Amino acid sequence: QGVQNGNFCRITATATDQQANTYICFEFSESVQWGDLSLTPTAGKDIGIVKFDSSGIALWALSGGSNFDDRVAAIAVSESGQVFITGSLRGDAQFGSLSLSANTTGGNQEEFFIASIS
Repeated sequence: QGVQNGNFCRITATATDQQANTYICFEFSESVQWGDLSLTPTAGKDIGIVKFDSSGIALWALSGGSNFDDRVAAIAVSESGQVFITGSLRGDAQFGSLSLSANTTGGNQEEFFIASIS
């Protein structure tokens, strides 16, 4: 499970919640897959998050990013199960239904973000 065919994927952060679920944040440039769940980047290096239960089964996966290389630096899970990530992006980015807008244009500068994804 995970990265196929030697594609770029770098784990950047992990967290565990009170139910022993594990969350993994990563940056990737080609499709990745865990069982029936798969993620495909939109452009450049995108950000991915996958949640595993205590048995190691992938429960959900989410990805997103801009048209440039995006980075995820940290992940935290609150006691109530709310997931927060922080990182940087260039340009406007989409994570599921969450839209993030950078104050720069053309991807010349990185903008930092903190987002709740749960």
